[in-house]
Order: sequence, then structure tokens, then C-alpha cells
Amino acid sequence: MSMKNKYSNFIPLVFIILLISTVAYFDYEKDCEYDRSCFDLEFQSCNKAKYLFEDRGNLFEYTILGDKGSNCEIKIMILETSEESDFETRELFVGKSMTCLVPNSSESYTAVDTPYDLCTGPLKEAMYELIIQKMYSVLAQNLGDLIYQLQE
Repeated sequence: MSMKNKYSNFIPLVFIILLISTVAYFDYEKDCEYDRSCFDLEFQSCNKAKYLFEDRGNLFEYTILGDKGSNCEIKIMILETSEESDFETRELFVGKSMTCLVPNSSESYTAVDTPYDLCTGPLKEAMYELIIQKMYSVLAQNLGDLIYQLQE
């Protein structure tokens, strides 16, 4: 058996292993679970990472998707709403997500830090829908009071 035949099966195997390793390395996402400092550390370099955040019974998942120009692209998804939420609110928000572009110069990230004009997606639309519903409710109530006062 010649030396050439001995290594001819080995070279494609090495190439496949290198290819899989490279894909796995560049596609690696760190799971920070509930550790905000871990997520903020990954955010500073815009490394792919995932973070769970609970606020008043609502569960959010933040995912760093990577660099996009001079911004870091982050996806925010609502996994659960609080038990106090009514059915319509759950239907409006659970499973919805939005993607936000955050300047790379930022040191940490929360949705509160980001103006929503930098975000797009169904979650942003659901938030605006809820705001409009609440404004309409307040307006209708105040208009009713005004009409009642004018009739007196």
C-alpha cells in the first residue's frame, strides 16, 4: 500500500472536521441564563449570547444576534406574561419578538435603554397596539365625562 493511498482517505476527514469546527465556533451562542452581568459582558463585544429576564411576572428572552454595521443586533421575545395578565394581553404579547439595533458604544443593554424607533417586529407593533387601545379608552372616558358636563 503506497503512502498516497494511505492518506487519501485521511485528508477529506480532516477537512470535514475543520469545517464543522469552524461553523460551530462562529455559530456558538453563550447561554447566560438569568445572569445580567454575563449578558452585559458579551454585549460589550456583541458576542452571540442569550439572557432570560423576569420583570413583574413577565419572562423575556434577550438574544444578541451579532454585529450589524456600527450596531449590535438584539432580539427581544416575550416568553410568558404575568399571571395577572388577561387573555387578550397574553394573546397580544406571548411569543412575539422584535429586533433592535443598539449602538456598539453602549456599555449595557435593556429594552428600557433603547428608543423603540431602533426596533422592528411584531412585539413593537403589539406594544403600539396596546398603547393605542389604552389611549382610546382614556379618550372615550374623558369624552363621555365632557359630554355629560355639557348636557348639565
